[in-house]
Amino acid sequence: MAIYNWVRNHIEYLPLHLSLQGSQRTLETRQGNAFDISSLLIALLRAADIPARYRYGTVRIPEE
Repeated sequence: MAIYNWVRNHIEYLPLHLSLQGSQRTLETRQGNAFDISSLLIALLRAADIPARYRYGTVRIPEE
């Protein structure tokens, strides 16, 4: 949970599409899009011997 909280609190989200910089550059610049931030989080979790992998999906929320 500490790793997730650090990424959430210290990495700025940029609303761009596709992975642009990867985990290393995201860590260096402390900013990235959703794919870059996910890549960084997975890399940090794996470095801490916590199994992590990508999951991709769509969330549908009714208007009402």
